[in-house]
Amino acid sequence: MKILVRGVAPGSKPETITCTSKADFLVYLATNGVGGYSVNVKSTGFGMGTESPTFTVGGTADDVVTFIFQSGTTGFITLQTEKTAIASIT
Repeated sequence: MKILVRGVAPGSKPETITCTSKADFLVYLATNGVGGYSVNVKSTGFGMGTESPTFTVGGTADDVVTFIFQSGTTGFITLQTEKTAIASIT
């Protein structure tokens, strides 16, 4: 299993984070619960805004999961996928 982790702490402007993998993957988000963020999953067209302090979503190979964090929302993202998969949190 491959696990990637990234901290998020946007300044005064929103920050967009994109997660993807060449194999099926799972993304877990934990925030401070302040501000809010939106989530979009490319393959399904799923999108929503939320202030939930945690969020978990799965993606298929080559899918793209995008989070847009509002200023004041801090947290971390964990992406889990197959050991040999090329994956990124950018």
